[in-house]
Amino acid sequence: MNREELFKRNMLMGTEFSKQILKQPELAESLPRKANIVLLPLNDDELYKENLRFAEQFKDEDIPVVFIEIEALFPNESTCCSLTLKNIPEEESSWIP
Repeated sequence: MNREELFKRNMLMGTEFSKQILKQPELAESLPRKANIVLLPLNDDELYKENLRFAEQFKDEDIPVVFIEIEALFPNESTCCSLTLKNIPEEESSWIP
């Protein structure tokens, strides 16, 4: 996958994740205030692996990394389906002030 394709796929997922946050504010409340969020699409192995590889750069930072698995995007509705949060510290309750 070239950089342009990687960017396009992640931009789409990021946009859809942002829409889901607006629809499901309790999801945002479960995220740390400051975090590196890594979206992992379960229906796109190539992008999943690329995003995990990209997340490696965050492992030595003091900011938590939150992995969010996305099962799929609903066709025509353009929304996320079945989000699963991974590795969220309990002491952080919200990333939105």
